[in-house]
Amino acid sequence: MTTPTRLIFATNAYAAKRDIIAALRAAKVAGSALADALISYSDPGVFAEGQMIYGGGIVFEQPGEEDLVDGDDILVHEVAVLGLHIRVEQSPLPDGLQDPVEVTDEIAEGLGDEVARLLAANRHLAGGMSISRIVGGQCDHNLTDTAAVSVLTLRISIEADLI
Repeated sequence: MTTPTRLIFATNAYAAKRDIIAALRAAKVAGSALADALISYSDPGVFAEGQMIYGGGIVFEQPGEEDLVDGDDILVHEVAVLGLHIRVEQSPLPDGLQDPVEVTDEIAEGLGDEVARLLAANRHLAGGMSISRIVGGQCDHNLTDTAAVSVLTLRISIEADLI
């Protein structure tokens, strides 16, 4: 008796990250909030004045008790969470009429809104029956004598069923 052969994917997390970054690049059109942003799969390693969005780390879980058995196939429900970083740096600082961090925070917030609209318009960005949505995040900033920097990290959940 031979054991049936099954094809099992270890994770959908990498494919989901590639798909989300590709969708952001495709949405980077003239006139959009994303138009001036550098969009990168990973940390570009160069921090300079401007706007950038880049993919960070991914964690995923595949709880075994949720496996669905159908003959020789097993469906595994996976939940992956991608850290998507939005970084805005402005230099020189504004003329003092407005807090410089408030300025960079507003730009980061606008870019975050664009990511949210993209996900809301297409919940299946990560392929097939996946569902992508923002489930949390973190905001931070840095201010020096010459520059203001805001960083918004969005935690994007991608749920998918793997065979």
